[in-house]
Amino acid sequence: MCSFKINKMQDFVCLKRKYYVDCNKFSAFKNALEFYRPVNVQGLIKKTLTFLSYPVFKTLRGKVEKGELFKEIGCESLIDLERKFGIFSGVYIPPGSGKIVAQVSDSSYEIKGYLKVAYSNYGKVNLENEVNILEFLRGNKVFEFAYPEVLDKFKIDDLLIVYLSTYKGIKKPFRVSFKDVVILAEKIFSVEKRREKVAELSFIGDMARRMEKSGYKDLLSIFFEKTLAYLGEMEIETGLTHGDFKIWNVFFLPDGKPYIIDWEWSRRFGLPMWDVWTWIVLGNLSKGKGFDINAIPFLEGEREKMLFYLYLINLILVLEENGHEDMLTKKTIENLISELEKWRKSQTFF
Repeated sequence: MCSFKINKMQDFVCLKRKYYVDCNKFSAFKNALEFYRPVNVQGLIKKTLTFLSYPVFKTLRGKVEKGELFKEIGCESLIDLERKFGIFSGVYIPPGSGKIVAQVSDSSYEIKGYLKVAYSNYGKVNLENEVNILEFLRGNKVFEFAYPEVLDKFKIDDLLIVYLSTYKGIKKPFRVSFKDVVILAEKIFSVEKRREKVAELSFIGDMARRMEKSGYKDLLSIFFEKTLAYLGEMEIETGLTHGDFKIWNVFFLPDGKPYIIDWEWSRRFGLPMWDVWTWIVLGNLSKGKGFDINAIPFLEGEREKMLFYLYLINLILVLEENGHEDMLTKKTIENLISELEKWRKSQTFF
């Protein structure tokens, strides 16, 4: 019987040869982390050393039947899908996301696709959103960047399952220049644009809903109400946003075209610069760094600053609701609120 609990899982589990690894202890190894890459030298060294030492660690771990593992995480029926799709060589379990991601390989352990399996209402809503966005991109023949194709979608019991394609030979960049980040974010944003009043944006309603359940409601509602009072009737240009735009979700095909995954938090009509801000804020937090609000780009005017307030409030609420990834902890949220409060005190508007 598996001993781990799903809410404690931080990274990938390897199922090759019926082994699993709790990556809280052994953070990465080759088969289960083909699409993982570190974003700093320390992480690169750690990954390399883990690859070298994994054969030793593997012999020290107990074996577990795949069916037993899936039973432990409430998805026992998935094991039967190996006959249809291929070997489940690795599984990613993002805490709080309401889903698991099974890495599908052929008999040579070449990755051929991914099964995303949503088991909670929250996970299902996000996965349905990703499917809708990916089908929208393909239906509108968007070729400025690449993205997964939805190959299959179905339900088993209470699970929503989506099979996504991948590419061979994708390159995993160690870093991406800020100039290229801005260019790529603009390509995404330009797919579909329209002008809207800020108060009528769809995510404003989502923010209000999350605010009612937030443990930070008293503080955040002050920012939210004052910011919305300033921006509400203003019209801005909105466009497609990825929503989780960070280096782990950006790859490059052999021909150099960007390949972007994980569209679950995307919006058809989001704020301008949303993805650029996400790259900076989440990128820094994932490396254990803070960020200086005054150094955030594209905040030249009062309107842009107020939009960034809205962005930060939304980010805090989403992180609190989701609890996604080990870096998105209560401490991280409190750091964001601290930065927001410091910036508020420096502004005459509040």
